[in-house]
Amino acid sequence: MSNQLNTLANELSDEVGASLETLESRLRKVERELDLECLNLRDLVNSKDPEINRQLDALGTSISDLHESLSEVRGHLRTAAADGRQIAEATTELEESAPANSQKSNGVELSPEEIGRIRHDEEVTLSGIFRALFMADEPAQRANKKS
Repeated sequence: MSNQLNTLANELSDEVGASLETLESRLRKVERELDLECLNLRDLVNSKDPEINRQLDALGTSISDLHESLSEVRGHLRTAAADGRQIAEATTELEESAPANSQKSNGVELSPEEIGRIRHDEEVTLSGIFRALFMADEPAQRANKKS
């Protein structure tokens, strides 16, 4: 089970890494093309018309917004990759510490029947379970049961 979790975490990390590389390469290409188009438009439409200049400025702002949005996506992908690595590391640590913890029983071994007697003052019955469930939300009845 933990090997599957570790494998899954590694695959997740690899997929996120590949997605991040693809995103960054395409992001650079799109940004470069959009910046060049914006500059070309400014050179072609060298106008004193405030409406055209406002639209060109809006295009530049849209390009900047796109860049910021894609940068946020890149950040989320990096976080996901880091989370995948942390899951893999935590799984490995749990696998390594599990055998050590299971051997620390201090020589005390109890059967399920003995555990049942230790945990309950009275025999567990179906009616006792229903009574406990019905009384669970009634503080006054719980107080009466204790006394």
